[in-house]
Formats: sequence, C-alpha cells, structure tokens
Amino acid sequence: GATDSRQLYREAWLMQAVQQIQSKNYKTALTSVSTAQLWPENLGAGKPYESDIDVRLETYMIGICYEKLKNDPLAAKQWNNIAEYKGNTANVNDLVTAMALTKANRAGDGKKVLVDWLQNEPSNAMARWCMDAYQGSPSSGEIEGDENYRVLKALLMLR
Repeated sequence: GATDSRQLYREAWLMQAVQQIQSKNYKTALTSVSTAQLWPENLGAGKPYESDIDVRLETYMIGICYEKLKNDPLAAKQWNNIAEYKGNTANVNDLVTAMALTKANRAGDGKKVLVDWLQNEPSNAMARWCMDAYQGSPSSGEIEGDENYRVLKALLMLR
C-alpha cells in the first residue's frame, strides 16, 4: 500500500497543478509540482535512487509554467532536461519527451520517439494514444493507464 499512497499523493498534487495552470495561477502551480515531487515519510514509501525516478511530467509542467510566466530561458532549460532523459522503458512519458523536443525546436526528434515506440509495439494502445495526442487528436476512449497518463490527459485538455 505504500507505493499506492505515494502515487496518489503525487497525482493529487499534479492534478491540482493542472487546475492552477488552467486558472493561470502559474506560481502556485510551480509550488504544487514541487510538492508532488516530495517523498513524505508518513506515506511509508522510501525514496528510490534519483536515477530511478522519472520526473519528465513534472519537469514539463514546470516548463509550461515558466513559459506562461514569460521566462523563456528557464522554460528552455526544462525542455532540455527532458530531452536528455535516458530511460529504457517506453511509456506515456515518452509523449512528454516528444512534446518537449517540439518546444525545443526539435519536432523531428520528438516524433521519432513516438514512431519508434509504435513500430516496436504496434498493438500497444498507449503508444497509439500518445501518437494521436502528439498529433493533436488524442482518442477520447479510456485506456488503462497510470497516474502519469491521467495527469497528462488532463493537461492536454488545456490546449
């Protein structure tokens, strides 16, 4: 249950940040994203090694806030941090990488991330959803996904 508690904690704070971004409360959203990245001891899940934590979604949300606050250098730093991520497992956060690469004027690289995933797993519904979302038309049907998918789906509705 400890892992589930930490995931729920993180998702709740990130969803709150999505609402704050929608309300144009970007500085408050930055605080919510930072809070989502904490590992409170009372939740029971110990913090893994930094190299095992995928924070691309949080980093993307921070970049959006800086972009909206007209702080382009800090936003660009977030896009570059995402672009440098070296994970081995394809997942919904690859859409975050593709979107960050597009914002960093590397749209071709961004699309390639998703094309490669879709070619490696052509029957993967999440890979198809990510490609559709990247192209601006995510399917409205529900896919079984994790908290990253739910937060990202809510964030994309703000477009």
